[in-house]
Amino acid sequence: MSVDGSTAMPGGPLDRWVGLIGRISSAISATLLLGMFALINVEVATRYILRSSTLLADEYAGYMFAALVFLGMNQAIHSEKLITIDLTGRWGSLMNGSLMRFIKALLLLGLNLMLLYAATLTLMMSIRFQSRSIQYSKTILAYPQSIVVAGLVLASIAAFALLLRARRPRA
Repeated sequence: MSVDGSTAMPGGPLDRWVGLIGRISSAISATLLLGMFALINVEVATRYILRSSTLLADEYAGYMFAALVFLGMNQAIHSEKLITIDLTGRWGSLMNGSLMRFIKALLLLGLNLMLLYAATLTLMMSIRFQSRSIQYSKTILAYPQSIVVAGLVLASIAAFALLLRARRPRA
């Protein structure tokens, strides 16, 4: 563990870059959370006071939440703060700790790459067919989907940096 309590080990330039991008995307996620808070409270106040609706709050709060999750994921990966499940159980003590960290990082990278592939295909289809939401705003779906793809790109890079870091024994 480092001085600040994180388990992330200082690494090369990629690791430092991923840390910087993680902090920036976490700040963006925090801003989105505040935006969601404001949007939902405006919707609640409008419904109770004016007996009307903004017609946008549900849709845009959903987009903000998806962006918040996918942009914040790379920081969780980089700082190794994801919830994990011990699949090895009692057999885990027989395996080297560095090997287990490497296998977990490899599986995480594979999962992120599969999600990135699927999200990119969805984005390409939305662009091709000029898909719009069925809600009142008729939002072009490629906009929120591109944020999800960008978040998965950053998460994949963070998982790759974690994979490189997992090759080294912990200090």
